[in-house]
Amino acid sequence: IQLLKCPQVFKIGKNVGGDLRRLSKDFEIGIAGALELSKFCFDRGVIKSTSLSLQRICEECLGHSLQKEAGLRCEGWEDEVLLQEKIDYAALDAWVALELFDHFKNIPISNVPLDANSISIGQNVAIFSSFKNLPVAYGIVEDESITNNNHLSIDQAHASCDLHANSKHVVLTITK
Repeated sequence: IQLLKCPQVFKIGKNVGGDLRRLSKDFEIGIAGALELSKFCFDRGVIKSTSLSLQRICEECLGHSLQKEAGLRCEGWEDEVLLQEKIDYAALDAWVALELFDHFKNIPISNVPLDANSISIGQNVAIFSSFKNLPVAYGIVEDESITNNNHLSIDQAHASCDLHANSKHVVLTITK
């Protein structure tokens, strides 16, 4: 019960909020630390929609298919002794959620434009081209200064780009 209450212990999954609400209601406890996997991946620009199933997220992000039989997913969870197939299903579900979290936890939230007034050295950023929904590169802010330049130039591992709205020049180290 203490793990469910602890906000530092993430409860990660697709539609995890519904599962946690049921547990909260059934055991009459407050639960903290829910992390909705589809929003987590969407916010980092690695999927285009939060409505994707865990199978699709797994295929698109990890390149592996995740087989989920409807009978295993929907029935028999109230049984006092779970079938081995149910245990395997739950373990795979939890492992995939953790694998996705570990894979993308260091990618900055990228569906929110940068605020030129809050950029700081060392901040992770995602870089988008003007015609793509997904990031084309990731970087770390190395230097910042006020300027009137409007350009993007790439020099081996460094890129500089202008945030047009506030005329702030930012030098990035491209990391991926």
